[in-house]
Amino acid sequence: MRRSFAVVSLIMCCCVIGAVSLTAQPTKYGDWWFSVRQDAMTDASRNTIYSMELRSGEEFVKQEVHLAVRCHDPAPIQVLIIGEFYFPTDPPIQYRFDSNPPSEVEVWKTATRTAFAPDDETYGFLEQALAASRLRIRVTDPIDGLIFDYKFSLDGFKAAFQQLKCRQ
Repeated sequence: MRRSFAVVSLIMCCCVIGAVSLTAQPTKYGDWWFSVRQDAMTDASRNTIYSMELRSGEEFVKQEVHLAVRCHDPAPIQVLIIGEFYFPTDPPIQYRFDSNPPSEVEVWKTATRTAFAPDDETYGFLEQALAASRLRIRVTDPIDGLIFDYKFSLDGFKAAFQQLKCRQ
């Protein structure tokens, strides 16, 4: 059953990430998957790591949500959340690593079911993720204020991240 979720996760990530060629089966590191990818037109690296949201036995199961980090130009690396985000404007997002204080609320750009971390926040986000074991993300609907909370394990994140080898 867990393997089928991984396959669905990979398919979902491929759909959102776009015109890339998958060059090998994804490799699992803890709760994270590493996928070797290459841009179909430029041959640039589009390597990606991703993880599914943790479920905590809730009666109402929210949409399936993924956290991903990928190699991408012009920014050498992107952090994104993949889910059912159909907001008419970009949503405010806040995150918290372990028991550290939460981040400031930031507006993340959205497109095609995906929210993208601001480029200038990416390295600070990744630095914290590499030192943490858990991440919570809060996405707020910009129209009605409805809150969506997500929880991710960072077990295996560091090992998967080391495989990316994005242009720095």
